[in-house]
Amino acid sequence: MSNVNPASTFIPSRSPIVDKDGMASWSFIKILQQWDGQLQNALNLFGQFVGTIAPSATIGGRAEGIGVTVQHINAAGVVQPAGISVASPVSQGGVRLPIGAVSNVLGSAATQPISAFDAAGAAAAAQAAAEAFAADGSNIASGTVNKDRLPDLSGMNGRITGSQLPSTGLNVTITTAMLTGGGATGSMTFVDGILVTSTPAT
Repeated sequence: MSNVNPASTFIPSRSPIVDKDGMASWSFIKILQQWDGQLQNALNLFGQFVGTIAPSATIGGRAEGIGVTVQHINAAGVVQPAGISVASPVSQGGVRLPIGAVSNVLGSAATQPISAFDAAGAAAAAQAAAEAFAADGSNIASGTVNKDRLPDLSGMNGRITGSQLPSTGLNVTITTAMLTGGGATGSMTFVDGILVTSTPAT
């Protein structure tokens, strides 16, 4: 593999491991010292890796160095805004906070499935309808009703009662004259301006 360093020069040079007296040769001691120094800086007493991984080191199956892979992760292990993709109707993503923001609560959007995003804009339409409904309620309260937004009363069940009407009409009974010499007078009775009973004149 191209990213594997070649062996030291000790092996291919076939330097002797021991001298004529059976003692370790100087070349062999030097290579052992080199190996020991490398191991001391890479592994602890239990053989656990404690060395520094170079930014150029790669992860199997990936071409870029590990420094590029983790470049948007800070020392606390939090992904920075530049490393978060923006949510869109066709792609899951997260809400990017402004630079300097101290809270990442909005980032919880990144944990939602793509089906959770409102691709058709139905939420926006519902918001607009709710605002229009609230505006109508305010206009009704203030007396500036938009008649185009009033419901069609013909489709409503039941009848309005007298107590639901404002008390602005007259309470009066009107007598109507006889129509013939031997006839009788008639009458019309109004309550709150509404005709409630009538007797035709004859």
